[in-house]
Amino acid sequence: DFGIRGVALRLLHKLLPKLTHEQLYEIAQILYVDCPNEYQMWTLEIYKWMYDYITNYLTKEIKTSITPLSEIFYHHVRVQLLQLLSSKNDIRVNCRNFW
Repeated sequence: DFGIRGVALRLLHKLLPKLTHEQLYEIAQILYVDCPNEYQMWTLEIYKWMYDYITNYLTKEIKTSITPLSEIFYHHVRVQLLQLLSSKNDIRVNCRNFW
């Protein structure tokens, strides 16, 4: 699959560790869950990475204080992951180990 959107999602997945907290939140806001099947796996990988990131970030923030942005970010990513996991059988099968 070499569609422009597929390539963009793969590149985005590689860039995630280099982005700021605010940039990751912005991406989470615009990344669509309702996309064609060939892009859902990359979208899922991106949201899984973001979920791990935000849960680790929140764990560190608890020692000081949790910001409203972090809380909103966490809930948004969680909702998007749940929507992805409930939308397609093949994605549910591939994600059993994640949860």
